Amino acid sequence: MATFDKIKGISVASNFKLQAETPLDGRLVVDTIADRDALVTEHGAYEGMTVYVKADRKSYRLKGTTNDDWTDEEEVDVEIDGEAIPEADGTEIGYRFIVAGGGQSDPAVEWCKKENGQTTYGSDTGFYFRLNSSTGAFESGFDDTFLGKFTRTTDAKNNVMVKVPKYFIKEEFVGVYQYVWFCEVQKEGYRPAEFLVRPDGTIADYVLVGAYEMGNLSPGRSISGAAYSDDNMTYMKGYTRAQYRTEAKKNGAGYGLRTVALTCDLFQKLMTLEFGTRDTQKYAAGICGLIDGPHDEYYPELAYRTGMTDNVPNLNGLYHLTDKSPDGDSYNYNKQTGLNCGANPFVWRGFENPYGCLEEYDDGLNFHDGEAYVTNVQAAMADDTTEGYEKLSYPVYSGYGYIISQGYDPEHPWASLPTYADDYAASMTYYTDYWEGPNSSGYCASSVGGFFYNYNYVGVFARYAYYRSTNCGSNVGSRLFYLPPSETA
Repeated sequence: MATFDKIKGISVASNFKLQAETPLDGRLVVDTIADRDALVTEHGAYEGMTVYVKADRKSYRLKGTTNDDWTDEEEVDVEIDGEAIPEADGTEIGYRFIVAGGGQSDPAVEWCKKENGQTTYGSDTGFYFRLNSSTGAFESGFDDTFLGKFTRTTDAKNNVMVKVPKYFIKEEFVGVYQYVWFCEVQKEGYRPAEFLVRPDGTIADYVLVGAYEMGNLSPGRSISGAAYSDDNMTYMKGYTRAQYRTEAKKNGAGYGLRTVALTCDLFQKLMTLEFGTRDTQKYAAGICGLIDGPHDEYYPELAYRTGMTDNVPNLNGLYHLTDKSPDGDSYNYNKQTGLNCGANPFVWRGFENPYGCLEEYDDGLNFHDGEAYVTNVQAAMADDTTEGYEKLSYPVYSGYGYIISQGYDPEHPWASLPTYADDYAASMTYYTDYWEGPNSSGYCASSVGGFFYNYNYVGVFARYAYYRSTNCGSNVGSRLFYLPPSETA
């Protein structure tokens, strides 16, 4: 019993105070792998036990009854619905940019990385991003980060979804810079991406987000009237936000519409990170330059169907449908041609048309008398109300124009909305996307992204906040979202 002879724990007496520099159970911290294995051979271990080994500074869990069953806790792949979520990486990656008023209006951001105690910037991070003009593929230095772990999956309702694994965010303001950091593990100052947080405060290991904009019921579907995410479907359009919400929830518990937290913490922040600019249209204009919508004489095969980008390599890039951009339309200022002409759909990390094609309602954001209220609780999401919502600490901009600055509320850092915009500013500065503020009286909902003939009014930051709850325009759709319920629910 040599191993147990050298194990020392703390002394225990009645009414003891648990304050010591050694563990209460001395088996839980050992010197070497040999000591760890001796716990099994000397009958001092149990299934599920976790032991820290000082020699290699790692924890091991016993997932059986023999020494072959020890598993490195830092290399465990968690299986969810039969699919593995890769191990987490403690590297911190992010970007920084000079805020409005700091003397720079360039929409570009500078990449940052913290690894092994060193911080690097720009090209020294090893990151890159470019559009292959021949294939339409995005060539990215982020494939080996957590972005490369986004995968398409089919849920129990046969929806094609993107599985987004857990990650954490930290935002800092240092001098003229705003920093936005991401990490797969929760380090000091980091918060979980808000859309992962359940009402009971627990954090989901993943969420599912529609790979496509919501489509109508198609043959073989079992739930009458429900909204789906699948290829070769007709886009749902002409509904109010409340109707989209109802149709989405028909898929079951945990389902709803994409939320403002998803818009800000996923699409806006992560596309800015990978593209290296807030002007994401520099690489992906999206479907935004069509005169009469996606059924024009130039590209009849668009025809309002999902799945146009399914053959794009790695589901990350543009689908080269046409070289022609329509002309003669008052909204089509640039009249571009070629791959990124405003007529080609695109897919980013498995998400088809994250902006353009149709605007998308996001839920959890209501405006009342010109002020913004937010919630991340699905059960509280409803139109024409502030009950269950919380007011943002900053005033949103009441006018319209190209976005110059976004607000930051420390209590709701996942809800970043425009605080100033300028209709006369060049569309290629700051955030480069368009904002139309809420009405000064009554309730309003909002949509994001822009639609098929908005052109310069389209982008990942674009938002239109003046819609009344009765709006059911044919230019607005939405996207499915699924938050797995808590295991204790």
